[in-house]
Amino acid sequence: FAVGGLLLLGCGEPKLTSRWVDREVTVDGSHLEWEGAVYSVDDLDGSIGLFNDDSNLYVCLATTDQDLARQLLGQGLTVWFDPEGGRQNRLGIRFPLGLRERGVGGERRGGERADREIAERPDPTTILASIKSSEPELEIVRGEEATRMFAAQAAGIDLAIDETNGAFVYELVVPLAAGAGRPFAIEAVPGQTIGVGRETQEMERP
Repeated sequence: FAVGGLLLLGCGEPKLTSRWVDREVTVDGSHLEWEGAVYSVDDLDGSIGLFNDDSNLYVCLATTDQDLARQLLGQGLTVWFDPEGGRQNRLGIRFPLGLRERGVGGERRGGERADREIAERPDPTTILASIKSSEPELEIVRGEEATRMFAAQAAGIDLAIDETNGAFVYELVVPLAAGAGRPFAIEAVPGQTIGVGRETQEMERP
């Protein structure tokens, strides 16, 4: 019943098998309940956890790399899904949004210099606190169309990001198939091989 052979697109394109969910997973930015269901990923300097049931895919990314955490939090993260197991960007979920998309970054009038909060390369914990201080927003990307909304409006999708025991942890639950009240989905079934990729932008330097 697992989403067998789940393909994580990245360095070396490892093939990972999602486990049938056998515990309650609370989407709160903690990876403590993922014990025994995670894989080490070299270019993450951390791990990825994968669960699924007959309705949802559960993803957990955890890293202790401060530079990578700063990049993910400051520049934003998009997780892409391809139900055919390849590299096509069929469904993208962008969260967190980058500082500029949240109105924190951008250039001064006339492009004189980048916003101070970006130029000084803030501590990832500081960026995380900024994200948590307001209602979270995300973008759903399908093809060339990106729809921005509050996380509470993304029916069927649940996500969170937080810091736990020195690790920055991203959790995501996304429907396998669309249905009533679940318009955004991977469009896959249990047992199917799917492609998963992560996209971030390089951190700009002053």
